Amino acid sequence: MAGARQAETKSRVLDRLYGHAAGPLPSALNGKPWHVAEMWRRFSESAGARQLPERFDHLAAVLYLHAEDPPLLPEQRWLVQKLVFRRKQQISTPLITSWEEQDPNFGRWVLGTLCSGEYGDFKIANNNHPRLNKPPSSVPPPNIEVHLCFGAGWNGAARAYSVAGFAALLIDDWRSALRPLDVSFHVHRLAPLPHSIGPILPGERWRDLQERRLPPTRAVGALFLRSDYGDLVEGPAWTPPPTRSGVGWWCASLLQDDLHELGFSPRVGRAGWFAQNSRLPAPVEHVILVPSLGAEFQFSGKSLNAEPEGSAELLRVRRENGGIALNPVRTRDRTFPTRHYLQLRILALDLLLDELWAKARQ
Repeated sequence: MAGARQAETKSRVLDRLYGHAAGPLPSALNGKPWHVAEMWRRFSESAGARQLPERFDHLAAVLYLHAEDPPLLPEQRWLVQKLVFRRKQQISTPLITSWEEQDPNFGRWVLGTLCSGEYGDFKIANNNHPRLNKPPSSVPPPNIEVHLCFGAGWNGAARAYSVAGFAALLIDDWRSALRPLDVSFHVHRLAPLPHSIGPILPGERWRDLQERRLPPTRAVGALFLRSDYGDLVEGPAWTPPPTRSGVGWWCASLLQDDLHELGFSPRVGRAGWFAQNSRLPAPVEHVILVPSLGAEFQFSGKSLNAEPEGSAELLRVRRENGGIALNPVRTRDRTFPTRHYLQLRILALDLLLDELWAKARQ
């Protein structure tokens, strides 16, 4: 009797979270919406020994599945086009479509000049005969790898769903915006239970409930594992992810509560954070401080109340005075609302495009 009552209570909680308390959809599986059952199935395939439904982060999944998506702004679309054009400038192309004019006085003579008799000799003597040429050879530009790290330690475990759901939204935004570019993405969970997936290629958003699209199995297992204090005690936390040689950009999405665990403290008299002995992985170049969701975070009817508490920060990692400093990044003025992290997601895409443009010009 107690087990049946507990199952009924759990069903009501899930119905309230996923917003289908009025009754199951026609495509429901076992009384639950299709995307809930499918997310559970993919999580169980990739979570291994931790495949129990209780280990699935339902709050992070709710934030990811029902959040609004920010538009791709004209300025961001222009930067993507600049990056595409920049790559074409660095690639060797055939003569008829060459991006630079060829040297008219360089190359081999053609057989038609020798068959022209004295007129051909005249052309050769005046160095204006036609030549066979080809564009200068060049090394193709390397594929840029974007690494997104996220995690929650002992202090932030209670609200880890905020950073996990935000990381899932962020990788979806970036994949969708950078579809014309040769970029690959890697996702690294730093804590608990460090885990990495990749490479992930750009493309359409993983999540489209109308088209019945959801993230792949490996992404569900890496992004939606619920933080547990036992996991933090059992295994190492904040383990540096595996690094690879080549051109890449590393960014970490963290909660402010975990900065103290990583050795950082607020600076005195100026903005930012400083750590004499930092546990932040060395490759990380930028940190996105994600404000946790408010206590009223819930799904009601057709609207998701996902209003963050506090302000977000974009920080640049610098080595200063024998330690590691996190200095604020000057961002563009964006007037988008803060719900569903819309403003922060747009600013994060701005940061990514700026960094890709800087690396493309190196």
